[in-house]
Formats: sequence, structure tokens, C-alpha cells
Amino acid sequence: MKGSVFFGVAVFLLLTAAFPAQYHSNQLLLGTQLHLVLLNGLTTPVARDADPFAAVVPEPVYLGG
Repeated sequence: MKGSVFFGVAVFLLLTAAFPAQYHSNQLLLGTQLHLVLLNGLTTPVARDADPFAAVVPEPVYLGG
């Protein structure tokens, strides 16, 4: 029994080492431009630096192509 468990673990480790997982980043590149639609108004008389705002991205964003 121990021998078959050891063999199974050894095969698993060999297969995972032979097929490394690709690294996928879900971050956009610096300088990527997105079209945003504001959900709340921003006006210069009341808005200040670092004020929070809400927006949505109305169109799909594709990474890597």
C-alpha cells in the first residue's frame, strides 16, 4: 500500500514538473487607456484631490491581444 502511494505521488510530481503552469497577470499595462462612465457627478467647485468617485467600464477589456 505504501509503495503504491509513493509511486502515485512520484508520478504526480513528475507530471506537474513536466507541464509548468503559465503565469497569467490580470493587470493592465501602464498607460493603457480605458473609457469610463461616471456614476456620480464631479464638478470643480466641490471636487478635491483624492475625492472618491464611482465609475463603470462600459465595454469589454481584453488582455494580451
